[in-house]
Parts: sequence; C-alpha cells; structure tokens
Amino acid sequence: MSSTVSTDVPAAGQLPRKDDGTTMAGRVRRRLTSRAASVVSIIIALVWTIPTFGLFVSSLRPENEIKTTGW
Repeated sequence: MSSTVSTDVPAAGQLPRKDDGTTMAGRVRRRLTSRAASVVSIIIALVWTIPTFGLFVSSLRPENEIKTTGW
C-alpha cells in the first residue's frame, strides 16, 4: 500500500504559506495590518472606553447625586 500526501495543506505544526499580496485576500490582509489601521483601532477603543468609564463612575455615586448633579 502506498499513500500520497497533498502539498497544498500544511502538515500539523507548520504555518501556512504567506500570501504575496497578489490575491484579494493578500491585499485585504496587507491593508488591515497597516499602521493606519492600527491607529484607527486604538482611537475606536479609546472612544468606546470613555462612556464605559462614565457608567462605572456613575454606578459608584449615590442615586440622589446622579439625579441632581452632573460630572
């Protein structure tokens, strides 16, 4: 008996081949790993965190102060 191994699928423990950017997936991967994408992600995370922090602080204040005063 003989068995054949496909060369298209990486063996267990091996990383798949890096895409050279000529396919659509390669272009999308390159664009999403750019410095601009990282900066935009950090800005979104910070903007998302501000109201979350506000809710946390509000939850620690007495009910009467929440209703009568602002920050």
